[in-house]
Amino acid sequence: MRGIRGVTLLVIGASAIGIAGFVVGSQIESSSNALAGAEPPAPTILTVPVEFSELDLSIVRRGTARFVESTDVAAPQWNSSSLPIVTRAPTGGETIGEGEVLFEIANRPVLVLRGNIPMFQEFVYGATGDDVTQLQSALARLGFDPGPIDGVYGPLTRAATAALFDGLGYKLDPLDRDETDSIDEASNRVVDADKAYDTAVESGEPAAELLQELERARRDAQRVEADAAGVVALGMLLFVPRTPAQVGQVFVGLGQLVDGPVMSLTGSDVIVETSLPSEFVSYAAVGLEIELTGSNTGVSTTGTILELGATPGTRNVGPADYYLAIRVAGEDALTLTADDSILVTIPLSSTRGPVLSVPVSALVEQPDGTIIVSILDGGVTRSVVVRVGLVARGIAEVESASGSLEAGDLVIIGIRK
Repeated sequence: MRGIRGVTLLVIGASAIGIAGFVVGSQIESSSNALAGAEPPAPTILTVPVEFSELDLSIVRRGTARFVESTDVAAPQWNSSSLPIVTRAPTGGETIGEGEVLFEIANRPVLVLRGNIPMFQEFVYGATGDDVTQLQSALARLGFDPGPIDGVYGPLTRAATAALFDGLGYKLDPLDRDETDSIDEASNRVVDADKAYDTAVESGEPAAELLQELERARRDAQRVEADAAGVVALGMLLFVPRTPAQVGQVFVGLGQLVDGPVMSLTGSDVIVETSLPSEFVSYAAVGLEIELTGSNTGVSTTGTILELGATPGTRNVGPADYYLAIRVAGEDALTLTADDSILVTIPLSSTRGPVLSVPVSALVEQPDGTIIVSILDGGVTRSVVVRVGLVARGIAEVESASGSLEAGDLVIIGIRK
């Protein structure tokens, strides 16, 4: 409890002068009272109870936020005669959640899913691997049943993947040439049934059975197409460790031919950068939890110190300050980046539990350097020598060095005339 004594005494000295001012002032009668012949009111001793409270001391700095990592995203790879033209461009700064579309190349989408392993193969019927397992887990999170999460791209996983793409307005490619032929044959049956029905209606012949045949052909075609669809080309699924993520730089625009990366994608973790004055650097350490508040949005969250400069004046901070980087994870991290500045609250010390505490105005320094508080007990004043610990926001931690001091005792903080 000795480390903060100098600060405590400085505050106490101001309190002692204030009480002395009360005493001197009580000896002076105002001219208006003298002229009126009125007697001043009797002075009142002001007291507050000693309390148990938890104290903490902190400083507030301003910081700026940036995303942690950035990954370039390329166009999907597939065997197609189509040119890799951007048909839906990404937007810089856009936030992308799991299962959402980043961009389109030749009307084929690139979706974001959560996972630690990049997609390393084309997903065709029977494909196996850890990237398939990630797909299955993502489908389950998004509400599509992939069947057992076993790393096998089987019929249930294929159907769930097709349903995901269908919900976004896209169709997966057919599996192979045979199934492409099956789709073509089913489509031709629909065309033939439609022509037969139209001819019967135009000629006035009975058409009820032909209409039923047309409806059956359409249902069969839908079933064949749903069963056949299922190829996910390499690159159509982008696995990232955390979502949401944010679009960084955009390298190509709508209608442009892709020859390289399309864009960069940042992670959801954010770094808040600030500085710490040299007199407080001993209180900080990597891993320490820090409170952060957006100055514009008011969103509050916490982060942990990722990096503390080894010497002052590095990384564009003041010559007497130390660089401080705080890592923030979670959805609130994205909100922080919308603020021009972040309020960074750095804890310096804490009592780590309730302690006896009094206002600093109750502390009086004696000529021998000891600190006392005055207790009003049944109209009688008694002094208690105290040791002073942490001081925060005008409240001081105290413990008795001589005499009884308990919660609920009334300490004198001043005199009101």
